Amino acid sequence: FIERVFEQAAGLAILSSCQQGQLSYEWRERERSAFTHFLLEALQGAADRDAKGFVTVQDASRHVSNGVRTWASQRNRVQIPTFQAEMSGDIVLTYYSGLDQSHTSA
Repeated sequence: FIERVFEQAAGLAILSSCQQGQLSYEWRERERSAFTHFLLEALQGAADRDAKGFVTVQDASRHVSNGVRTWASQRNRVQIPTFQAEMSGDIVLTYYSGLDQSHTSA
């Protein structure tokens, strides 16, 4: 049943690095933007808080938004990622079973 739910998921999701009028900041020590850093973490499995073995669009959005907001706040900045979606079901972005997640902490 659950496999069919994911196979039948469809739609469109947009995750952007910040709200209109805000800046999207570079994380110089990581040589990438804060948004990119947390998105890559999410896709490597850090966003799967339920240990399902895969990451959905919603998982990634939650991980990126929380990570970027916290990162920006710690630097006295404001950067709020946005998420817009029109979809049915849970869209799976990546399967990562078997990967070592110990390197994905923020």
